[in-house]
Amino acid sequence: MIRAHSGLSVRTIVSAALAVAVTSILGPSSPAVAQDKKVVVEQFSGPSSDRFRQIVLGALGKISGLDVVPDKKVAQVEADLGLIQIADAYPAVAKELKTGAFVGGSMSGGKKPRAKLTVRGADGGVTGEESWSGADAQKVLSDIEAGIGDKLPPLLGKGGGAKRVAAAESKKDAKGDDKGDAPAKEDGGEADADIAASASSAGSSGNLLPAGLDVSIGAHVMNRKFTYQENVRTAMAGMAQNYKLAAVPAVAFAADYFFIKYVGVTVDVDWVPTGILVSEDKFYKYRTDVYGFHGGVKGRYSLGTLDIEGNVAYGRMLYQVVPVSDAKAGRDVASAVLGVKYDHVRVGAGIRYEVNDMVGVLAGGDFLYILKAGEIAEPGNFKYATHRGGQAYAGVAIGLPFLLNGLEARVVGDFRQIVFNMHSAKTDVMEGNKIAGGATDRYLGVNISIAMRNKHR
Repeated sequence: MIRAHSGLSVRTIVSAALAVAVTSILGPSSPAVAQDKKVVVEQFSGPSSDRFRQIVLGALGKISGLDVVPDKKVAQVEADLGLIQIADAYPAVAKELKTGAFVGGSMSGGKKPRAKLTVRGADGGVTGEESWSGADAQKVLSDIEAGIGDKLPPLLGKGGGAKRVAAAESKKDAKGDDKGDAPAKEDGGEADADIAASASSAGSSGNLLPAGLDVSIGAHVMNRKFTYQENVRTAMAGMAQNYKLAAVPAVAFAADYFFIKYVGVTVDVDWVPTGILVSEDKFYKYRTDVYGFHGGVKGRYSLGTLDIEGNVAYGRMLYQVVPVSDAKAGRDVASAVLGVKYDHVRVGAGIRYEVNDMVGVLAGGDFLYILKAGEIAEPGNFKYATHRGGQAYAGVAIGLPFLLNGLEARVVGDFRQIVFNMHSAKTDVMEGNKIAGGATDRYLGVNISIAMRNKHR
């Protein structure tokens, strides 16, 4: 009995040893991605890049043991480190997020679109690449969607993943006390070159503009109506005349430049070559000079497909009436039509929401603090007038990547109103000032423009 028991024990021990050996050689049957490995998916660039990125995110979500770092968390780390984009400092981002892989991608347009997927390690060095091309963007995206699930695991497995991060942290924190894996291979100048190349080309991706620049030019078609309330004719000053400016196109130019991801400068100019004011009774017509400009600072915070912006700017809007002599009346008829020159500070906010790769929705509003109103508020007119204003806008941007990367058409409607309280009193009659209870200066317009946009990623 003792011998039989001993024989059974030997067989059991041998079988167990063989099982351990086989398991050690063959390894586990799970995908070749380390358990609980974290991956950062960078912002992709180029036409249809948003769709490309969504396909990659979907495929990554199906890989067992893989944790994709949320975009919001990545943006927060970029802000904490003072970075414009991940490519500025891969090792620092990897350390903060405890990640060992970065997945990026780009698409190019043209007659034969091409997509490229790049996987980088914690040090920013390229560890794997895959590319696709086809007759059109839809064909390329279809091919990506069909095959990306099989290509991602081996691409991620090449990077060493968490091991490279762990080795780097162990080397720095333990100061040479290496108790784990062998130190990761130092890429030296090659890694530095990769990071420098990424930084220098960041945001361009075939776009003609530098990263952070948005430029538009077009026609701002607007009409204007100026109406007085409780208007009184006096013997000395007469009565101010209501008037309107029929729909007239202004040449409109605007530019925003974000020199860092969250802060930039803004400028816009409107100029009407020739405008005609018509008096309320339609008896008189006057030529008018019209221009406006703004310059200031702008801030932006991005939440995926939603951009939230705020701005503070100084501006001027001028509507100067050119006098017309009326020999029959023996007077200057323009004296009853008062020009305005609104020197003001604009404070406002706006949003842009990307509905999809091709369509974006714009909306916003501003408060206008009027510093000076020009001729209308001078002695002899409405010397004691006070004033304030506001404006709002909404519109749509349509991408034209088939023509040029970053090119889009915009149609934006806008409304602006400035209100006056004239503070008229009986003494105004003796002082030779005009008398009225108040006034409203109202504008309606639509801005049709072509724009180039290269947003910071």
